[in-house]
This record gives sequence, structure tokens and C-alpha cells, in this order.
Amino acid sequence: MMNAEKADNSLQQASRNAEKIDQRKTVVLLFMVTLYPLVAVPGSMTGFTLPKYVALALAAAAALALLISGHSIELGRRPFIPLGLFFIFALISTVLAPDPFTAWFGEYRCTGFCTYLFCAILFSLAADCGEPEQALKILKWMGATAALVSFIGVLQYLGFNFISHYYHDRLHPYATIGNRNFVGTYTVFILPAAVFFYLRSRKAFWLGCAALIYAGLLVTLTRGAWIALPLPLLVLLYDFYREPENRKAVWIVCIILLLTTGLLAPAHDWLLIRRAFSIPDQVVQALELADSAGAGRLYIWKEALKLIPANWAFGIGPEHLAIPCSPGVVADKTHNIYLEIAVTMGLFALFSYLWFLSCFLRSWKDRNGLLFFTMILAYLLQGFFNIDVVGVMPLFWITLGLSLAQGSSSSKLSSPLG
Repeated sequence: MMNAEKADNSLQQASRNAEKIDQRKTVVLLFMVTLYPLVAVPGSMTGFTLPKYVALALAAAAALALLISGHSIELGRRPFIPLGLFFIFALISTVLAPDPFTAWFGEYRCTGFCTYLFCAILFSLAADCGEPEQALKILKWMGATAALVSFIGVLQYLGFNFISHYYHDRLHPYATIGNRNFVGTYTVFILPAAVFFYLRSRKAFWLGCAALIYAGLLVTLTRGAWIALPLPLLVLLYDFYREPENRKAVWIVCIILLLTTGLLAPAHDWLLIRRAFSIPDQVVQALELADSAGAGRLYIWKEALKLIPANWAFGIGPEHLAIPCSPGVVADKTHNIYLEIAVTMGLFALFSYLWFLSCFLRSWKDRNGLLFFTMILAYLLQGFFNIDVVGVMPLFWITLGLSLAQGSSSSKLSSPLG
């Protein structure tokens, strides 16, 4: 009897400890999706990157401690194989880089090897989020915070700015992220979540969040992020529209997005419309391989491609790009996530990374899977024109982890043994 009681007490204690660890995991993830995007020291050159980098490092350290104490690192799961290969090749690139400190930590952008490592730790923590509703709760907080950040960006676009920047000012809605292009990445990535939560719940709160995040995306004037929106949004809306009871809600979403566009369009002498109408011209320039296409991106891409043959295996080193564009102007990023990895870390790292990402672009098993698919797709599409940044990149990796957790939960629920 005594042994049985001791065993029962031990099980209860283990259960309580596991519950406490799960709660702490949720706290870390909620910190990252809510407070982390708001971390900034206005006015400083590194005020929108370095404080976030420090917060990311601390969150990753806490996450690693929780993973170890919970004995919950499952490296045998499918995405961890290509992820492990990616980090092996990225590490080799980092060690071989001409400037090891820059390769490990980055300069003012703070996107060196360590940033990827911190993101991978948070990915692992999110992948251990076992309950689907817990994952959705985290995404809901992410969506609500994105609405707040977008509101700040819209105010900046309209001339009401209370967050100083060392360089940018009016017509550059950097919000708390630091750059309008990065806000574009942030908003186009999270917008599908707000739309999804409205279509599922019919709550006005989520419709308002969707309108705000969409407005935040518009005022960034980031054409690459705009181009990334239609496909994931159409996939999401079509999936709901197939069911007659959802069609009214889908039309409401479309009308609200159109009204939001109409309200913002006249500002600054119809700048939004003029910016949108410039996209076909940019496409023509790109087809003609003009250096000016994509605000000079095509020139950077062509110059970056020239670096690959001599450094194809392990790249030139993370954060080592320096392409002269004009007197006093040097491009330190390729403005393409995939080309950036190929040039700085090598083709082995790129192929491993693409293999890793392919694990999350499969057909979804349920509506929750659709949500993750559209968010991930939006981020990957905008990645053809923008860069990974410390302010948004960890949120994407957390979403990948939650997607993996969601897929594992769905498999368990559908399994005869589950």
C-alpha cells in the first residue's frame, strides 16, 4: 500500500510539474507574439533591432531551459532532419566567414547565425504545443497585437507619429518594427489569421482587426508584400465560400477590405493608387532585366548571383553581403530570402532550408491546417522581394512550430489509436 501511495504521489507530482512547464512555455510564446513586436528604443539607429535581439536571446534561453526540463525535444520528427542539415551547413559557413563576429551575431540588422539558432529553439518550443486550441490562442494574441502595430503605422502615414526614428519620418509607417517594408512583411503574414478568426467566429472584433492589419499593409506602400497577399487570401476565402452558411461572412470581409482601401486611397494625393499602378511598369522592367526594376532589386539580384559560382558550397558568410549600388550606398541584403541564403550560406544550406519549408506546404487536414498554410504561404511569397528581419522572423518560426504541433495533434485525433 505504501509503495502504491508513493507511486501515485510521484505521478501526481510529475503531472503538476508538466503542467507548470506547459504554462511557462505558453508564457514565453505569448511574450514573443505580443510584447516582442513592441520592443523598441525610439530614435536610436539600432533601436528597432538590438532591443528585439536581446529580447529574442532571452526568450530563446528560457525556451531552451523549458525544453530540457520537460524532456520534450523530439528530433526524430520529420522537419527536424532538413532543419538539422540546414544548421550544419549554416554553421560551416559561419565558421569559414571572413568576419566571425559578424557572421555569428550580425551587425545592426542582428540577423547572423545566432538569430537563426534562437528562432529554431522557439520553433521547437512551439512544436511542443500539444493542444490545437492552445496554438490558436497564441495566434489570436498575435493577430490582436498586429492590429495595434498596424494602427500605429496608419497613424504615422496620416501624420500622427509619436515614435521617433533616427532616419525615417513622414510617409514611412515603420510602426514599432523600424521599416515600412518590414511592417509589410509583418502585416501580410498575419492578416490571414485575423480574417480566419472572423470567418470562424463572426465576431466584430476580428473583422476590425482584419481591417486594421489590412490598412497597415496598404500604408506601407510595400509592393512585394501587396503581391504576396492575393493568393493566400483567395485560398482562405474560397475554402470558406464553398459552404453556403459562410458566404455572407466572406462577402462582408471583401466589402470591408474594399472600404478600407477606399478610405485610405485619397490620402497624400492618391499615393496608394499611384503606387499600385506602378506595379505593371515594374513587371515590364523586370522582364526586360532592367537594373531599376523592383526599386533596384533586380540589379542587386544580378550582382548577388555573380557571387554564387565562386562560393556555391558554403557562401560568403552570413551578413557578409556588400554590393555597391551608388556612391555611398551599399546593399547588405539581397532583398530575397532564398537568394540571401544561397549567397551567404551556400547552396547546401538553401536546399536544406527549402526541404524544411516544404514540410509545411502540404494539403491541410482541417480548417486549422488551412490557417497555418495561408500564413506560411504569405510569408514565403513576400520573401521573394523582402528579407528576414529580427522583428518578424521569430514570429514566422513560431508559426511553423505551431503548424507542426497542429499537424501532430490532427494525426493523433484521426488515428484509431488516438
